Amino acid sequence: MSTSKLTLTEDWAVVVLGFIIIFLAVWGLSIPVPTYTWGDASGFAALFSVANELSVFYQFLFAYAIVIIGATIT
Repeated sequence: MSTSKLTLTEDWAVVVLGFIIIFLAVWGLSIPVPTYTWGDASGFAALFSVANELSVFYQFLFAYAIVIIGATIT
């Protein structure tokens, strides 16, 4: 009994991950973009607001999920 696992090369894994990202974008997934600009002290304080930190966290989760999928299929 053979228990071979279907794996992809790194090149094909990137192609599959790219199609997943494109599909999610076309499907309507929108990840908020964090603010990284400021002109004064109040703008600098906005970098550390809860809304901006959540935007960074959502981007991290999305990238981490893609990395986990990539590690799984290779």
